[in-house]
Amino acid sequence: MFMIRPKKVIKCSFIIYLKILYNPSVKNTYLSIISPKEENLTELLQKNLSDIEIELAQDSFIVFKTSLEPKIFTKIEPSIKTFFLIKKFDNLEGKYFKPMFQWASRHSFEQISDINKYFGFKSFRIVLKDKKKTLSGHRRAIKALENKISKETNLVVNRVNPDTEIWIIHTSQGYGFIIFKITK
Repeated sequence: MFMIRPKKVIKCSFIIYLKILYNPSVKNTYLSIISPKEENLTELLQKNLSDIEIELAQDSFIVFKTSLEPKIFTKIEPSIKTFFLIKKFDNLEGKYFKPMFQWASRHSFEQISDINKYFGFKSFRIVLKDKKKTLSGHRRAIKALENKISKETNLVVNRVNPDTEIWIIHTSQGYGFIIFKITK
């Protein structure tokens, strides 16, 4: 009778998982923000990116999927800020930052490390935005989240001059986003 050793089964499933994780045909989700004086963001992205699938388009931002290498975003319009979308929240009301911080405290940020391989960022800070305004509240929650992300991604917290940022945003349309900035 033929028996499979547990060690080999675990190794095989790990190899399959790695192939799925690094498959370039998988589409990642991104969010781009444009300055108010620029043209139509959808047109700009469609002109610059061949493989784009738009999920949500609003006045100043667009959520889209693409299988293109993340480094491509550094070569398009400098007025477009592009972020890797970590989590999207719909219909946020009342204390809208609370569910975002709760989700963030319970979930892993390891996908930031996968995206960061293309950019080599060493430091980050968390930026809290509400309807296009930067906020300075929620210091304890932000500090706890900074420590968690730092441990999981090996990025160092630098609030003064970071290489990149993680934004926690609430929009006027009731959406919430946790996003990782990949362009300047």
